[in-house]
Amino acid sequence: MPLSLFGKRTDVRDAHDKYANQEVAYLLQRIESYNGLVILASNQRANIDDAFVRRLQTIIQFPIPRPEERYEIWRKTFPPQIAISDDIDWRYIATRHELTGAGILNVTHYCAVDILSKQTRYLDLKGLEAARAAPATDEQVNKTTDEVKAICTKQSNDSVSAAKKDADEKAAAAKAAVDKLAVAEPDANKKAAVKDASDKADVAAKEAAMKALGTGHSCGVLWRDVEVVRVGGPPQLRFHGGAAARFARMGATGSLLTLTHSRNLAVAHVMLVRS
Repeated sequence: MPLSLFGKRTDVRDAHDKYANQEVAYLLQRIESYNGLVILASNQRANIDDAFVRRLQTIIQFPIPRPEERYEIWRKTFPPQIAISDDIDWRYIATRHELTGAGILNVTHYCAVDILSKQTRYLDLKGLEAARAAPATDEQVNKTTDEVKAICTKQSNDSVSAAKKDADEKAAAAKAAVDKLAVAEPDANKKAAVKDASDKADVAAKEAAMKALGTGHSCGVLWRDVEVVRVGGPPQLRFHGGAAARFARMGATGSLLTLTHSRNLAVAHVMLVRS
């Protein structure tokens, strides 16, 4: 909560002072009636209203970090993704420069922006000194924080865009494969249906040929002895084995076959011709 809400009450000179004093009085009542834990942090202890101070059970003062504490802050502030040059001695820097934790964080922000702007992951002593020498105002802290967020957001968006592009390409490839399969499957089904109808027509043609021979499945004529062939024209009959012998004994010199079929029906007529 902003420090102005807990600031000292003043004499009423205008409407602003009046409402400011009312806000302080209201917060005092709320703190009195609140049963939970309230933690306030400020670097301007002298500006807090004494009425608030009297209601605080414990006041802890955090002095400027000592060299050993600054060393730990320096060492742990930079993320592991940033490679630190060998010429940077955190212990020497912590001893030489008396900075608060906020000051060290400002330097870290400056270095982070500088490193990202240079498209590198490396921090050397020159870059660190440039950050230390730069004035660390609140405006600059906010600006560097916004720049870090903007750069990180851009990198994140680039990663998301790359991932989305990859996913879109995979989805397009999968769709193409499915479409190809969908086209191939009807073709395969159509071919299977055509072959099934053709097989039925062959059966009808063989049965008609055996009837024309007057044998049926007897007299030494086998099913395989009658062949239906298709060579660049209408289907024709060829006789083998027992069917050929029966054909010769009958004095036949040729055969005529008419054949029609659909998916569920096949009709064949066979005539034997004598010269």
